[in-house]
Amino acid sequence: MHLLHHDHGFHSARRRIPSRRGGMSTWLILGLTLLLALLALAIDGANLWQARVELRNSSDAMVLATAQALLDDEILTNKPNVMRQVVERSHAEAVAYGQANPVLGRPQELIFTPDDPEQSDLVFGYKEDPAVRGFTPAYDLNDQHLNTVRVIARRTRERGNPAGMYFGRFLSLPFADVVASATAYLDRDVIGFRPIGNVPVPLAPLALLTDPTMSDSEAWETQTIKPTLSPTPGGADDFVFDRASKRFLEVGVDAEQGDGLYEMNVYIPLEGQPNFEQDRDDANGCFLFDGELGPNGETNWQPIARQFRTGVTRDDLVKLDGQIVLGSDNRLILPGLPSAPSLQSQDLNVLLDGLEALEASGDPRVWPIYSLVEQDPRSPMRWRTTVQGFVAARLARVEVIQVGEAGAQQRQMLRLTLQPCMMAVHSAVTDFSRRHANPEFDIYNRYICKVRLVNE
Repeated sequence: MHLLHHDHGFHSARRRIPSRRGGMSTWLILGLTLLLALLALAIDGANLWQARVELRNSSDAMVLATAQALLDDEILTNKPNVMRQVVERSHAEAVAYGQANPVLGRPQELIFTPDDPEQSDLVFGYKEDPAVRGFTPAYDLNDQHLNTVRVIARRTRERGNPAGMYFGRFLSLPFADVVASATAYLDRDVIGFRPIGNVPVPLAPLALLTDPTMSDSEAWETQTIKPTLSPTPGGADDFVFDRASKRFLEVGVDAEQGDGLYEMNVYIPLEGQPNFEQDRDDANGCFLFDGELGPNGETNWQPIARQFRTGVTRDDLVKLDGQIVLGSDNRLILPGLPSAPSLQSQDLNVLLDGLEALEASGDPRVWPIYSLVEQDPRSPMRWRTTVQGFVAARLARVEVIQVGEAGAQQRQMLRLTLQPCMMAVHSAVTDFSRRHANPEFDIYNRYICKVRLVNE
């Protein structure tokens, strides 16, 4: 009996132990649900983050391509409606880059409404000071002073191309709007150049005569700008640059007519020729070099030839603290030489090799412009030149020609034919505050700029 009673108590105790299986199942379901919700949120968040990154990259690519397309040589011709045509080509470039930089696997659409900048994804305008946020949208797209471009890349429900949500649809949020914008500025307040790392500055070691008043017939402005402003131009338009082959076509030989870009002919006398001193005084070009002369006053032409081929390096500018930058008055005095080596000399061959390599490349170069060449008062064997700005041009032809009438005055000269162009130089040094430092020589540059993204 005692044993029976004890067994009955044992079974009663077992029945009083509570079951927790149902409670654990509830918490497990809640935990898994929360985990799945967090996972869904993370996936949708990552998708939106990816869309924003791709949209930002796409807008940056489009705006930089559009701004670069505004640097069209045809603007320099001053032809009617030329800027509007350039803007249309810039728009086409933006569309092409939008197609080439898809967002979430789809090409980026771009709506351009020139007459309504407020609704346009592509806006052209003006910006005075790059440090100041914002810019003024342009309603006249034929203005050559356009210097700012904004691109707004949209993936929105209104456009019918929103970013999809994988799990947001279960919360009635199947799509999300994503918008990114970028603004590029053509900074034309160029005061000089500073090589970046080991990359040379595309600068030619030859300064060109400048005269903003266009009084001197041999100056850059008189030969290249004045003919575009006159109804009866008298300049030389003898070459057409073919971008496909990167070579010049000669009018009357390879091309039927000129392109409206008037060339500058630069004449530099050869040492030892008749009338040399007078020709040197009349030269409209001056070679730039580091100022170091040989024991007999000779110039080392090897680095000059190399600089024509590949540009100017930081080592070439070591005596100028690794840069070539105008002073506070927008002037810079540099060693120069207004003559070329003598005929049939090895130095002339070295120089011609460098110039011909540049001619064959078709690459644009920065060319300093000078207002004065004079003998260095500290040494009669040295010359110096006052640089007051920079222009851009391609070398169309280099040749040694014969000038003067037959007889004692007949002599040989080096002639370079340069065609103006536009170019963006990443190593350009710019300073808006220096724009009006010298009323005679404004640093605002119609040929050279630095294309960069700016704050909106």
